[in-house]
Amino acid sequence: MKTVLLNSKPPFWIDIMEKHEEVTLNRVKKNSLILMVFTFISRVLGILRARVVANYFGASGVGDVINFTFNIPNNFRKLFAEGAFNSAFIPVFTRLVVSRERQKQLLRTLFGFQIVIMAPIIIGTYFFRVEIIMLFSDFTEVELILLASRLLSIFMVYLALISLYALLIGVLQSHNLFFIASVSPLLFSLTVIGSIILFYQQLGPYSMALGVILGGIFQIAFTFMRVKSLHYDSHISFKFSNSDFIDVMRRWMPVTFSALITIASQQVAFYFASTLKTGSVSYFSNAIIIWQAPYGIFFGAIATSIFPSLVQASSNVNKKFMKELTTHGLISLFALLIPSLLLLTLYGKQTSVVLFESGKYSLLDALNTSEVLFYFAISMPIAAWYTFLQRVSYAIDDYKPSLIVASIVAVVDIFSTILLLRIRGEASSIAIASIISFSLGLLMFLFYLDKKDVLSVRDTSFITKIVKITLANIPLFIYLYIMNFLCTPVYFTQIGTLLSFTILSGIYLGAIIITFIVYNIAHIELITLFKKKRG
Repeated sequence: MKTVLLNSKPPFWIDIMEKHEEVTLNRVKKNSLILMVFTFISRVLGILRARVVANYFGASGVGDVINFTFNIPNNFRKLFAEGAFNSAFIPVFTRLVVSRERQKQLLRTLFGFQIVIMAPIIIGTYFFRVEIIMLFSDFTEVELILLASRLLSIFMVYLALISLYALLIGVLQSHNLFFIASVSPLLFSLTVIGSIILFYQQLGPYSMALGVILGGIFQIAFTFMRVKSLHYDSHISFKFSNSDFIDVMRRWMPVTFSALITIASQQVAFYFASTLKTGSVSYFSNAIIIWQAPYGIFFGAIATSIFPSLVQASSNVNKKFMKELTTHGLISLFALLIPSLLLLTLYGKQTSVVLFESGKYSLLDALNTSEVLFYFAISMPIAAWYTFLQRVSYAIDDYKPSLIVASIVAVVDIFSTILLLRIRGEASSIAIASIISFSLGLLMFLFYLDKKDVLSVRDTSFITKIVKITLANIPLFIYLYIMNFLCTPVYFTQIGTLLSFTILSGIYLGAIIITFIVYNIAHIELITLFKKKRG
C-alpha cells in the first residue's frame, strides 16, 4: 500500500517525504542522546540513594520493609504513570497537534480523571493498609507489619504525585521536548537523599517517606512551569464524555490489563523474596536498582524518543519508515546493552561491593546482591527488546496481542519462580525466571510484528549488524575478564570508600573507551549515526 501511494506522487513530493523522515530520525537521535546523558546522572543518583538507604537501614527487617513498601507504588506507576497511561495518552495527544484547544480540554479532563482514580486508592490504602501488607508480604513480626502499613499509606500519596508528574511529562514528550523529563528526576533523588541524611535521627525510616513526598512535589512544580510555558493551564474538568478522553480510555484499558498482569507478576516476585531469609528483599531490590541504571539510561532514552515518531509513522500508514525506526531502536538497544551485560556479569560482584558495602550493609550482603544481579544482567537486552516491541505494538494501535503475550509471560514467570525456588531456594531464582519468561515473550513479539510487516528480523542487514556488534564486544570481554582477577571484591574492601569508587569508575571508564574505539573501528551504526548527526 505504501509503495502504491509513493509511486502515485510526483518525484518532488517523494523527496519531501524522504527529507521529513531523515529530519525525524535525526531528531530521534538527538533526543536519545539528551535522555541518555541526563538519565545517566539520574541513575547514578538513584544508586547513591539506594546506598544511603542501605547504609542507614542495612539488609535488616527495617531495610526490607522500606524496600518492599516503596516497591508497591513504584510498581503501580507503570499503570497510572509513564507506563500504561502514557502509552495510551501520548498517541492521542500527539495526533491532536493540529488543535491546541482540544489538547487543552483533554489535559483538563485527564487532570480530573487522575483525581477520581487516585482519591479512592489513597483513602482505601489508608484504611486497609495492614491487611494489604499481610496479603502481599510474608512479614511476621508485628512491629515490621505496622511500620510497613504506615509507610505504605504515605508512599501511596507519592503514587498520586508521580502519576500527575507523568501526565505533564507526556505533554512535553508529545511536543518532542525531552530535556525537562530528563532533569526533573534528579530533584527527586536529591530530595530523598537529603531527607534521610538530615532527618534520620529524628524520624528514622519516616525520613525516607518525607523525602519521597517532597521530591514528588518538587518534580511536579518544576515540570508544570515548562508545560505552562506552552500555554496549557491547570484547570480541572470532569467532562468524561469528551471524545478524545474516550479515545484515550479505549487505548488505556487493554494497556492497563497488560500492565496489571506485569505488576502482579513483579509483586509476586517481591512476595517470594519476602519468604526467603532476612535481607532477601533488600538483595532483590538493590540488584534491580543497579540493573536499572544501564537499562533505564538506554532503554528509556531510545524507547521514549522513538515512540512519538512511531505513532506519527503509523498514523501516516508509513510502514517503511516504521520498519526503519523499529530496526534503529533494536540495533541501538543491542549495541548499548551488550557492553552493559558484560560489565554487570563479569564485574557485578565488585560493583555491588563498592556501591553497597557500607554501614549496616555488610560484604556478605553485597555479594548476595551480586548473585541476583548476575542473572538480571543476562536478561537486560532480552527485557529491553521485549518491552520495546510492546511499545511498537501500542504505536500501531494493536493492543490485544500485547495483552495475550503479557499474560503468558506472567504465568511462565510465576511458575518458573516457584519451580526454581524449590530447586535453589535463593533470591537469584526469581531473576532466572525472568530470563525464561522474557525470552518467550520476545519470541512471540518478533513473530507477530514480523507477520504485521512492521519489522523483519530475517533481514540480512539486521542479522549482520547483530553479529558485528557481538564480535565487537570480544575486546571488552577480555578486558573485564583480566580486571576481574586484578581487582577482586576482597581488594575493594581493603581500601577506602573514595579510593575504591575511584578505581571502579576508572575501570568502567576504560570499558567505555574500549567500546567506543572498537565500535568506531567496526563502524557500528550507533556511533556513526551520532557522528553523522553532529556533522
